[in-house]
Amino acid sequence: MIRRKAKSSILNNHTITDTFKFVEELQDPTVKDSDVLVSYDVCSLFTNVPLEETIINILADKAFTNDWFNRTHNLNIKKSDLIELLTIVTKDQLFQFDGSLYKQVDGAAMGSPLGPLLANTFLCAIKENTRENNLPSFYKRYVDNTLAVIDSISSAEDFLHSE
Repeated sequence: MIRRKAKSSILNNHTITDTFKFVEELQDPTVKDSDVLVSYDVCSLFTNVPLEETIINILADKAFTNDWFNRTHNLNIKKSDLIELLTIVTKDQLFQFDGSLYKQVDGAAMGSPLGPLLANTFLCAIKENTRENNLPSFYKRYVDNTLAVIDSISSAEDFLHSE
């Protein structure tokens, strides 16, 4: 059985899906002598993803835009069912640290298979709120790492604080 890779509705044209694609994208950026190459890193991204907002307001809405989720995966579920399933597998997760049991009430659990999906969904949503003409000339993101070409250090600092 051959499965074709479904195009995700949570990616945008600034998202790199794997390290090979990231290296490929780095082959052709236009960089002037006066430009600054900047690397941004989101600190503790997975554990800081707001689950309620990401699952309900972003992921479920996008999954059911034009019934994308059901059509792509040949399913017939309701949006409320997907929200309930995602909530069960992400909220109030238990984990053990140094012999003690803890409950993580928000944020994606480290090591969770859903962590990258939730983190990427959240960051793509943030980027959608940034107007395209406010982006640097080169802007690519792989998970929580971003590489950008910006015209000056002050512009890089302004861009960082505008996010």
